[in-house]
Amino acid sequence: MSERFESIAGPVPGPRSRALNALVARYEAPGVTFLAEDYPIAWTSAHGALVTDADGNRYLDLTAAFSVAALGHTDDAVTATIAAQAARLAHGMGDVHPTDVKARLLERLAAIAPGDCSKTY
Repeated sequence: MSERFESIAGPVPGPRSRALNALVARYEAPGVTFLAEDYPIAWTSAHGALVTDADGNRYLDLTAAFSVAALGHTDDAVTATIAAQAARLAHGMGDVHPTDVKARLLERLAAIAPGDCSKTY
């Protein structure tokens, strides 16, 4: 049962996170990632609402950015769908070369949108 919840095994951020942050500081343009002596932790994996850092500490992800807020990290169905699409076409520049998936999605969104909202941006 304890594996389902957060678990801190050492200092935060730990030595591996600090080493990765040093690499980011050395090679990334300034102003992209906020780095401080005590922040951030370097993530290495996540599942559901739990994130594991480079030092083996496990946290409950309360940031839940982008699609993670609705889907969680590494949801099995989402991961399988992404893998299947990547094997078929990783990026088709949809604004230049539209795909069949894009056309069907636009059609579906128009069908379920309220009122006369038939255009999608």
